[in-house]
Amino acid sequence: MPKPISEIQHLPEFQVIDKLVPLARFLKRYHNYHIDGLEKIPTDTRAMILVNHSLATYDILLLGYVLWRKLNRLPRGLADRNFYKAEWVGEWMQKLGVYEANSLNAQTLLEQDELLILAPGGTQEAIRSSKEKYKIKWHDRYGFAKLAIKTKSPVILAACPGADNIYTVKDSTITNIIYNFFKFPLPFAAGIGSSILPRPEKLVHYIHTPLIPPTFEGEEPEEQLVKEFHTLIVNTMEQLMAEKAELFIKE
Repeated sequence: MPKPISEIQHLPEFQVIDKLVPLARFLKRYHNYHIDGLEKIPTDTRAMILVNHSLATYDILLLGYVLWRKLNRLPRGLADRNFYKAEWVGEWMQKLGVYEANSLNAQTLLEQDELLILAPGGTQEAIRSSKEKYKIKWHDRYGFAKLAIKTKSPVILAACPGADNIYTVKDSTITNIIYNFFKFPLPFAAGIGSSILPRPEKLVHYIHTPLIPPTFEGEEPEEQLVKEFHTLIVNTMEQLMAEKAELFIKE
């Protein structure tokens, strides 16, 4: 079982992160990746960066890599707890600054004034079929909205619709059954041709102006306040994804 953030010392380890830099540079060139709206990311304060989750996933890592290089800030991330069932995998990911997804770890990182990247749709969004590309699955997930309010963290939306074109994901009953019963991802997808090689799609993260969470009194924000902020976040992300997907398609 991986240790909670409060017990982790001297992490992340940059000598480990540096080993992945050549791969990040290659993927950045391969996808002609860049960030549109980099100036909207704070350089010295906490913020929650919310992203859509593609099957490829590494578009999120490219976002973190460029923020590290351009702003000299290494964003922290949270990943599905299944990655941490194998101790060596969990320890390796923690050295990269990626921790087990739970509310305690998220709150701890934000209270340390970190940039925290979250993909609220999680695995369910990542394995959705290409019939649902450019769509997000955040509607029944309220934890990130409550967390932003509790920690007074601005919410920055980062939409990358092009990531959904890296792979064509089949609409599979088998995928749905296995995930619903076992929470295990088993998508059927193809990249270049019928292979698993990723298509060299252009990737851009479009950054939205920060959404400032409402204030509240007491120890916990009221449920209605959380729902209203959640609705604002989801509606704004849906509009951003739709708008930028349309521009991408026109290209």
